[in-house]
Amino acid sequence: MPNEGRACKSGFFCEYYLIFARRRTVDSNQHSSILWLIDLADFLSPEQGQSFMKVLIMTAIYPTPENPAFGSFVRTQAESLKRSGLEVELLVMRGRIRKWLYPKAIFQLRKRLQQDSFDLVHAHFGYVGIVARTQWKVPVVVTYHGDDLLGTVNERGRKERWSLLAAAACKKLARHVDAAIVQSQEMAKQLKRANVFVIPHEVDYEVFKPTQRSAARAVLGLSPDKKYLLFAANPKIPVKRFPLAKAAAHALAQKDPSIELLVVYKETQEGLALYMSACDVLVFPSYQEGSPNIIKQAMACNLPIVATDVGDVRQVIGKTRDCHICRPNVPEFAARINEILSRRTRTDGRTHIRHLNTEAVSGRIIEVYEQVLKNREKRLADSTPTDSYVPAE
Repeated sequence: MPNEGRACKSGFFCEYYLIFARRRTVDSNQHSSILWLIDLADFLSPEQGQSFMKVLIMTAIYPTPENPAFGSFVRTQAESLKRSGLEVELLVMRGRIRKWLYPKAIFQLRKRLQQDSFDLVHAHFGYVGIVARTQWKVPVVVTYHGDDLLGTVNERGRKERWSLLAAAACKKLARHVDAAIVQSQEMAKQLKRANVFVIPHEVDYEVFKPTQRSAARAVLGLSPDKKYLLFAANPKIPVKRFPLAKAAAHALAQKDPSIELLVVYKETQEGLALYMSACDVLVFPSYQEGSPNIIKQAMACNLPIVATDVGDVRQVIGKTRDCHICRPNVPEFAARINEILSRRTRTDGRTHIRHLNTEAVSGRIIEVYEQVLKNREKRLADSTPTDSYVPAE
């Protein structure tokens, strides 16, 4: 049950206390007290700057000093929710032996829920969601990110058998949580349930914004004369299909030695944004994705894109000039990249993804939270016998 002294919104706070009122006989003085609480709810509404919900975010990936890019999208969302007025705490699952993270986290979660009062738990990735659902004290929302529903792709472009078993478990989990958030319609089709919401991750417009190319290159120590292709992922992760990007860059460099492929994947968000302003085109040849943050960040920096048709990439780039969807072969990638390099102009991608800014996305997530809590209160009210009900006069 949500904390009695905290309101999700003025309306939800009122509903909570009306349900409370229906559970017992009240005399006129008690009824006046209920009305007073409703008036108090308006005073404590988010517009007055009060915290109106407390959420525990669980994740197994989160930025570290050694790898500031690791799970940076989780941190971005958590900070965005805080700015929206929520009280947010983190449970980051860390440890040297990864296979022990999840059993250990079961006890960590129970301890946190005993020590403090939360309205709900929001788990990132299905595997973490399984841990979150080992308790029924508070509602659970799970955000699925891609592989946890679609399976993990190997270097041959095929899905690993073990990952399909894991994905099956994550799909089953969706039947037992209060809401599931997915990144794309493709992922939503894997679940086919009413409590599934398609909410792609947000873009931090304050960080990912266009900077003059020459200025960004000067800061990064890059040549002002070269044509840089950006591959912004760990080349050792098979699903990112680095060999295709490397082969396309090599084919182009054979004809134009000024072309160079930059591999960037352990940068801070601010550093990555500079690389996006410094480079001429993002090369994105993945086998599979949910809603790749790199694509949205490149759009926010007005960086041209050449990508495979995966996840929601086609929907995100739309008809943006100098952003192309390609079949996964070297000649087609090279041709599209060369076309962009012949002009070396920037796109207007930033104007096409304003619906993915932090404020818009956090608002949609909060709506999911509110719906979950309302549904929980309704179930509690329906399961509680009532003696009588005194209508408002």
